[in-house]
Amino acid sequence: MNSVLLQPFPVTLDTISGGLKTYFNEDVKKETWLSTGNYYVLYIGKEKDTLYVDHFLYSPPAPPDSNDSVITVFEKRNNINTLKPFLKELSYNDEYTYPYAQDTNIVKIHVDTTQKIGAGYPVLIRNSENDTIILGTENRIMAQLEACDSTGNWSKIEEEYLYICGFGLRSLMLGPNQVVLTKVPIFTGDYLTDLRLKLGDNYSNVFSGYIYYRQFEDRFNQYGEYKQAYLKEERTKIDE
Repeated sequence: MNSVLLQPFPVTLDTISGGLKTYFNEDVKKETWLSTGNYYVLYIGKEKDTLYVDHFLYSPPAPPDSNDSVITVFEKRNNINTLKPFLKELSYNDEYTYPYAQDTNIVKIHVDTTQKIGAGYPVLIRNSENDTIILGTENRIMAQLEACDSTGNWSKIEEEYLYICGFGLRSLMLGPNQVVLTKVPIFTGDYLTDLRLKLGDNYSNVFSGYIYYRQFEDRFNQYGEYKQAYLKEERTKIDE
């Protein structure tokens, strides 16, 4: 069942510039196998007509280069964590108090292909409930992209991101009538098909995109080892 927004999609503005612009906006993915979804929070809070993209909401990575202007930006923003009010370390009892977005059809998801954040499409997720819900963990939304295969069936081309260790992780909380902005990557490939973003039992609107058909396939075999085709492909990349 699709759970999409009925309201017009907000205007998304990405004000990042300089060396960081290239670093954060490399979202055109040349994946040829099943990959892992990475959906970070770029805005969270009240719904507005215009949303400003914030790549620094949580734990910025190391600067892509060493020029002073880039480092200055990181130093300035590294101590500011506007995501903190939306994070909660849950007790055992709390987990039964707040519903998980993944478990029920309680959020609406809209992918807007008329705008771009870098080379990705903006995604708005809205809490349609009267209660606060758990949307993800830390600054990650546990979503994954699905594509329609040649038989007309929906299959995942991304796996849900999983933390190796969950100790000390906080839950991402989304209050009533609040929204989260993230972005879905634009893949390269030679197979044009329908795509949709999945978050548990919640689905976005369907949109078109190119993928490689082998993105339906895992690079690991049943024993957890890399497939020979994948190893051969990697060796070819090194030779090039």
